[in-house]
Amino acid sequence: MRHSSQLAVAAFLVSSLCSACAFGDRHVRLEYPPPGPEAVAAVPASAPLAARTIHLGVFTDQRAERGRIGEVRNGWGMHTADVVAENDVCEWVREAVRTELERAGFHVALDCPAPGGLELRGEVLRVHCGAYMSYEGEVQLSGELRRDGAVLGRYPVSGKGSAGTNWGATEKGYGETLALALQAAARRLSSELSNGLRTSLNPVP
Repeated sequence: MRHSSQLAVAAFLVSSLCSACAFGDRHVRLEYPPPGPEAVAAVPASAPLAARTIHLGVFTDQRAERGRIGEVRNGWGMHTADVVAENDVCEWVREAVRTELERAGFHVALDCPAPGGLELRGEVLRVHCGAYMSYEGEVQLSGELRRDGAVLGRYPVSGKGSAGTNWGATEKGYGETLALALQAAARRLSSELSNGLRTSLNPVP
């Protein structure tokens, strides 16, 4: 019974804080990687893929709602304000993908590929963070691997993340949540690309 009372009090406090801070758009500067030990944890490179070069092309914005990356809700769950990005969402995603490819052992180039080279392009499909009792973020991407103009594989991925309890719908909370969601999506893209290369493109010139 005491535990239930404590949970009820905590829920009331969170709801009150959310209501008090619910008005006014949040302007978030999207950064990568997210804070914490997982941000620097490298994925060991496999021998067949080590030092392979991937030319990283542009990521285009295909989101249904490009003007915002989340919303603020009050203690009754009503939408009271928007969360908007201060910097370019597609460049933020591209840099994260570059980081995770390099951690997986690839050499990433940003120039145009030479004949026979591998190029990864992508689309940003969803970047969204909501916050009621806790922050809940989701990022959806799609990568397309090409060589000499031919599509070798498509890799739709998604990732979710949360910075924990929402104590005031802060810019920091939204930013960390989306960085964690992007990390999950970018690492999944890197993993699926690696698997695709092992199964269908090995050896690659």
